[in-house]
Amino acid sequence: MYLNSKTYVGTLCLLCATLVLGRAQDTISVDQGKSTKQVQMRIATIFPKAVGNNFLSKGYDVKPGLATELLIFCGQHYFMGYQGAIKAADVNNPSLVGQFNRSTIQHHYVQGGYSFFPKANDLGLMLGVGAGFTHYRNSRDDVKFHDNGFSLMANTTFNYRLSSLFGVVAGMQFSHDFMNTITAPEVKSFFDSAQTLHYSVGIVMYVKG
Repeated sequence: MYLNSKTYVGTLCLLCATLVLGRAQDTISVDQGKSTKQVQMRIATIFPKAVGNNFLSKGYDVKPGLATELLIFCGQHYFMGYQGAIKAADVNNPSLVGQFNRSTIQHHYVQGGYSFFPKANDLGLMLGVGAGFTHYRNSRDDVKFHDNGFSLMANTTFNYRLSSLFGVVAGMQFSHDFMNTITAPEVKSFFDSAQTLHYSVGIVMYVKG
């Protein structure tokens, strides 16, 4: 079973739990709630779309996936942290990309960025950039093989604090993968990079630093 149905149900449950917990935290003072916004832990469903003229956009049907983030604020506006994401993809054109039928795609980034509002504000509008690596796990029946590469990304996110501990987050991200795939020279440009645009929605937990 791929990630799509599980991610939909999981995110819905997490959002419902966040709303309930947010109401339960209303008795906590505003000042105490704001003091906790120094570390953010996020989990979100991502809805990716491969773009450009490359193997990913022409040969795959990329499914929704999951992303997690850990962000640490340095002062009121600047942050740094980690982002990891995983999604599944079906091969819809084996003649272009190879004789396998599915892939699991992972991204791992170190990121940094700027928040337009101070970290104590209930609203958050953030811009981030990151560098890391990507891993494609391709399979057909019991046969598996891997592709890897370097990856860059840029994103923007909006989050809103529902309580001193929990909030909701939505965002958009663009990633560019530089693949290490060994191919014939005449098709190298088709396989040496991939671009993905994805939208996300999820929850954020605020932890006192």
